Amino acid sequence: MVCRSWTPTGPPNTFWFEVDSKVGRSVSDTIKSYFTQPHPNWSLTPLHIQKTWFKCFTQKWRWDLGINEMVKEEFNDKAMKSLAGTVSDWKKKWQFKRDDAKPSYLTDDVWQGLVRYWVDPHSVKVAAGCSSSRLTRDTDRHLPTPHTSGQTPFTGQRLQLANGGPVPSLVRLFEETHKKKS
Repeated sequence: MVCRSWTPTGPPNTFWFEVDSKVGRSVSDTIKSYFTQPHPNWSLTPLHIQKTWFKCFTQKWRWDLGINEMVKEEFNDKAMKSLAGTVSDWKKKWQFKRDDAKPSYLTDDVWQGLVRYWVDPHSVKVAAGCSSSRLTRDTDRHLPTPHTSGQTPFTGQRLQLANGGPVPSLVRLFEETHKKKS
């Protein structure tokens, strides 16, 4: 994927992490293709694995060496979120299907390590606290409004709404991405 250049400013025909969903999918695919240990979240993922994921990512994409550190920081941020989402999805499936939910690309040892983490009393307590926070109502007793923008990151949505014109305000972006579909 060398046909378009990489830049954080996001002009047309360029790649960046929160603009093009192809980049996010690539980060997710990189993590899944080299998931050799049961790391349930970023902070419990060894540094050498994090570095290996970035090295794998660099073999799929090219960018100017001058922005390498910026790309690495953005990769780590995206990988942290992607890992959390992926492991969360696996856990939800495991809660209903048990071991039948194991993805074919994970070894039995890795899967059992994740399951041990999910049933650990401390992990269960932390997960319950996070779930409770997500379901907290505001002062008007409303639950948080889920977004309806699909897989396209909000920055990409904002550029699509601009369609070559002025970039829309954050209020308009929120209105467009958090309304009920009819």
